[in-house]
Order: sequence, then C-alpha cells, then structure tokens
Amino acid sequence: MYTCEKIWILFNDLMNHTENGHKCVNNYENVFQTCTLPAISIVKTKIIQALIQTERPMNWNREKLLDTIKDLINVEQ
Repeated sequence: MYTCEKIWILFNDLMNHTENGHKCVNNYENVFQTCTLPAISIVKTKIIQALIQTERPMNWNREKLLDTIKDLINVEQ
C-alpha cells in the first residue's frame, strides 16, 4: 500500500470515528473538496502539504494524524 493511500485511510477512519463519515476521501476529487467544517478542510490541507514534500512522509499512524491536528489547534489559539 502506498503511503498516500495509507494516510487517506487513516483520515477516513478518523472521520468515521467522529461521525463525519460523509467527509471521507474515497476518490481523487474528494481530496480537494472543502466542507462546512473548516477544521476538516485544514486537516486535509495539512495532509496535502505533507504529501507534496520532497521527502515523502513515512510511518504515519493514527497518533501522527492526531498530533498534526493538535498542532493546528495550538496554532489557532
């Protein structure tokens, strides 16, 4: 499984866990769709930024995704 695919699976798992399953990324078009919850759009943007880095992100897991979200929350406060 490619790292990119794994990250979106983790994202989808989180969306389902938070009862936002309708915001899952199931195809290429879903990656760029914004939604009414700005936080989800920001998380998707951060994932996209990580994926386009020269060095591909490695060893992503649920904790890494949650840490990224926590970092965003800290920046916004």
